[in-house]
Amino acid sequence: MKGTIRERKPGVWELRVYVGRDSITNKPRQVSRTVRGGKRAANSELARLVTEAKAGRLAATDATVDLLFDRYLEALERKGLSPKTLHTYRQQIEANIRPALGGRPLRKLTAWDLDALYARLDDAGRAPKTIRNLHVMISGALGQAVKWGWVPTNVAKLASPPTVHAVAVVPPTADEVRALVAAATERSPILASLIMFAAITGARRGELCALRWSDVDLGTSTVRISRSMLDIPGRVEEKSTKTHQERTLALGGAGLALLQLHKEAVGNLALTCQTEVAPDAYVFSEHPDGAVPVRPDRVTRLFSAVRDELGLSHIHLHSLRHFMATQLAASGDVSARTLAGRLGHADASVSLRVYAAFFPAADLAAADHLGRVLSPPSPGSKIP
Repeated sequence: MKGTIRERKPGVWELRVYVGRDSITNKPRQVSRTVRGGKRAANSELARLVTEAKAGRLAATDATVDLLFDRYLEALERKGLSPKTLHTYRQQIEANIRPALGGRPLRKLTAWDLDALYARLDDAGRAPKTIRNLHVMISGALGQAVKWGWVPTNVAKLASPPTVHAVAVVPPTADEVRALVAAATERSPILASLIMFAAITGARRGELCALRWSDVDLGTSTVRISRSMLDIPGRVEEKSTKTHQERTLALGGAGLALLQLHKEAVGNLALTCQTEVAPDAYVFSEHPDGAVPVRPDRVTRLFSAVRDELGLSHIHLHSLRHFMATQLAASGDVSARTLAGRLGHADASVSLRVYAAFFPAADLAAADHLGRVLSPPSPGSKIP
């Protein structure tokens, strides 16, 4: 691989190196540099440029950031990424990336450009976690660009997104949960049942909305969690659970009684409306026949209204999941593995990391065991 050198005017040299065909347009592509100084310095810079080209350290395309994200979203959609996540990505790209960096050639994108974007978002009051999530998406796109041969390196790995500090879990109390259920009963009996069921099972919002009566076995007092409902503008869509794993939960006496009463109420409403509830109807539905699920966003709005009426603005719908987890952890009778199973965590270490502070009984038992192991031997006993 050779380069060319041309003196445009005294002391100003134009260097050109052929780097192959553009990975997108397939047209021949050259990289040029302008150097000031003597001919020896220009030849030295040309040699360095040729070395970089041979090593593949020069961008293989003139594609822009806009084009990268267009192709990246197409690739993610083909891979089956959640429509909800795709929608969020598109919103972030249109709002934050295209206006700031869209027209910039990828080969000219630097870590400084990304840090400047993160700083502007921080100045605009965006939360560190929001900026961090944006950084993860940008890094993913640039990582794919490296795999495609569009750029030699992922400059996002050199950027410095804000640090996100872990937020301590503050679950609602049992009295607060009972107050929420009581207040919800007056506004929407369906919401009241859903709140109580969420507190008992720890199921996610989308999982609750996707639950069907065919998933419930009142005979064995169990419920199968195998799907989740996505709320996408203009429609709802079912998908697998967050971890793509099915789990079966024991309901216990309270959970069983709750669903029995709820099923009776659903049946009475259907009878009044002269319709029937199909065996695979949705458990939580505002339609008498249960044919249409309650939308996740609708659940959140109803819950928020009830919560605000009670002055419990610190509690969110997801807090009910924390309530279940922390109550079980604090009881000392449930292992991290069992808790992970109920929560639907693929790895028990996730549950332990989030709820470690709520395992005091287990921690005390561990300390007591170590104390017994290391206690001085009794008089007369032999030391092995």
